[in-house]
Amino acid sequence: MSATAPSPSIDWSSFWPDMIVALFTGLVIGAVLLIAERILDGKRRAREVSRSQRKAARDCARWVTPTLQYSGDSLMPLDLDLTRIDQRMKEVGEGEGDSFFAEYEFLRQMLHQWDLMKIVAGKIELRAASLITLPDPWASDERQALRQYLHQSFREKPRLWAEYWAEDHARGLVDDARLIADVKEYLVQRTMFEGCRRAYLASRDAFESGYNALINERVDAAMERYKRSGRKPSRPRPVRKKAVRQVRHDATLAGQRVVRTLHAKADHRIEYMFGRRRYQELLDAASPEA
Repeated sequence: MSATAPSPSIDWSSFWPDMIVALFTGLVIGAVLLIAERILDGKRRAREVSRSQRKAARDCARWVTPTLQYSGDSLMPLDLDLTRIDQRMKEVGEGEGDSFFAEYEFLRQMLHQWDLMKIVAGKIELRAASLITLPDPWASDERQALRQYLHQSFREKPRLWAEYWAEDHARGLVDDARLIADVKEYLVQRTMFEGCRRAYLASRDAFESGYNALINERVDAAMERYKRSGRKPSRPRPVRKKAVRQVRHDATLAGQRVVRTLHAKADHRIEYMFGRRRYQELLDAASPEA
C-alpha cells in the first residue's frame, strides 16, 4: 500500500497585512479620483460662468448709452435701462469664472454703485425735507432746487454751497453737518457710478476697435496675396488667439484708466463745492468724536 500524500497547508500569516494594504490602496485611489472629479467639475463650472458673464456683458451693450438723463424730481437717473441691465446681470450663475472679463466687472461695479447711490439719495431727501420747514409749494421748490444744484455740479464746475444757499429760508441747509456728509457721499457714489459706466463703454469700444483692426489686417493680407499670385482670393486666415488676448488686455487697460481717475474727480467736486477749509470743518463737525 502506498502512503497517503499530506494535504498542503495554507499560510495565513500574510493575509491581514495584504488585506490592509489592499484596503488602503483602494481608499487612496478612490480619494484621488474623487478629488480629480471635483477639480474637473469646478473647472467646467468656471468656464460656464465665464461664458455666461461674457454673454451678459454683450447683451447689456444695447442698454448702456453714453449719456444719462436727470431731472429735478429725483437725485437718481431717469434710465429704465438700468433696471434691464440689473435683471440681465442677475441671470448670471453664481461663482467665479476661469478668466477676468473687464466689461462684466465694470457693469457689476456700476450696479453696486447704483445701489449705494439710491441709499444716500434717500438720506438727502429725508434730511432736506426735515430742514426745509416752508409750506408747499415753496418747500417742494427748495427740494427741487437742491436736486438741480447737485445735477448741475456734474455738468460744470460746482458753485460754492454757501453762496448757492445764501437765502434766509435755506440757511438750515448751509450749516447742517449731516446733510453735508450725505451730499459728499452722494458726489462720491455718483462719480463712481457714472465712471464705471464710462469705463465699460471705453473697454467695449477699445475691444471692438482693436478686433476690427485685426480683421481688416487679415483681409488686407489676403488681398495682397491675391495681387501677388493672381489666383482667386483665399479666405482670410483666422485671427490668432494671442492677438485677441492682447486686444482684450488693451481694452481692459482702457477701462481701468477711467476708473483710476474717479476718486480724484470726486474730491475735486467736493473741494469746489465747499472749499478745502470749509469742507474739513464740516467733516470734523460730523465726526462721532465731535
